[in-house]
Amino acid sequence: MFTVLATALLLRFWEMDDPMKRMGMQNGLLANIAVVGGLLLLLQNVR
Repeated sequence: MFTVLATALLLRFWEMDDPMKRMGMQNGLLANIAVVGGLLLLLQNVR
């Protein structure tokens, strides 16, 4: 869960004024959340 917390703290896209930077940071946040979700699915199948 460190990844989700660090992502939320460092990729604050809602503070960006430039739409391109905002979209890039939002994509980074969603990509990190997707990675964590994939790892959780993998852990579920390992048990």
